[in-house]
Amino acid sequence: MAVIPPRSLPTPQNTYTPTGTGGDFIKGTAAGVLGLPADVLQLMNAVWAGQAKRPMSDIPFTSDDLGRMMGADITADSFFAGTVGAPDPKDLGKALLAASKNPALAMTLFHGTLHKFDKFSLDAIGTGEGAQAFGHGLYFAESPGVARSYQHSLAQPAKITDDVKQALARNDNAGFDSAAEALNDFRRHDDWAERWDILPDDVPTIQAQLDKPQVSSHLYEVEIPDEVTDRMLDWHKPLSEQPESIKEMASNFLREEGYDFPANELSDAFEDWAQHEVGLGVDEHGKLLYDLLADKMGGQEAASQALREAGIPGIKYRAGSLSGGAGETDNIVLFDPEDIIQVKRDGDVVMRK
Repeated sequence: MAVIPPRSLPTPQNTYTPTGTGGDFIKGTAAGVLGLPADVLQLMNAVWAGQAKRPMSDIPFTSDDLGRMMGADITADSFFAGTVGAPDPKDLGKALLAASKNPALAMTLFHGTLHKFDKFSLDAIGTGEGAQAFGHGLYFAESPGVARSYQHSLAQPAKITDDVKQALARNDNAGFDSAAEALNDFRRHDDWAERWDILPDDVPTIQAQLDKPQVSSHLYEVEIPDEVTDRMLDWHKPLSEQPESIKEMASNFLREEGYDFPANELSDAFEDWAQHEVGLGVDEHGKLLYDLLADKMGGQEAASQALREAGIPGIKYRAGSLSGGAGETDNIVLFDPEDIIQVKRDGDVVMRK
């Protein structure tokens, strides 16, 4: 790939002249940027004939315009990206707007529940299973496995009675490892008795078990923009790594407690106070701040609302925190369901903004 260097600096002017030294330099540079051979200059000279003395602002020099003049198929989505590897300059504004709403720039999270719905709501808090151990809000898991295990724990089939277990045992559990596994597969096949050659006398007993209603459950997959999750309070991080609005809350709290300190020593002052007055280490600053706010505001719901109004959209905490483990993924407590830009239920999109 060659770029024709200028033999002399072009003279500043208010009009664009695509001929001569300056024109060759510009065309050569364009050829280099577009990954085209140097002899494209000859084609460009023909293409740009008649463009002389036009105002610079009137010169079509986006990738689409150049491609159109050179006979390229500019209708292909990959034209510019494949040639230059970047958005077309004249469409950059549109690209940025679309990117802000693009699920590809969002965090994918999961939620298992017994309930079926199209949109998450704070009104449903308290109707589910499990305590709000990490604050008031909607709980999601970064790991689909965490959410799926919770979903499956809720969707237990009706209890298998002893007579059913005995009937299946007489049939060697149809070759499965357990009675539960056998019943799960039987439910997928109307001809289960014939398919697994079940003893005729045991069919009615097993069928009665299969006829019992099962508790259904659902796995939800949501998209939350990265710019939302990036502003969340981290349950485990020290104050120095928390969002600025959290630091401001901590500063106000310490001053109310009678602590006086320079603004640039806030983190050290809070760490000292947390360790000596409360007995908590730096890995629990987020938890301490939320608990202090909840105590001051009269409960978790009010604390979450206060954080939300301060620009903190939720809480992050490590999976396995309740059991004392240190998981490799985060769980999320979301304060405002309006921050969700897409919802899938059992793989199907049911809401998208």
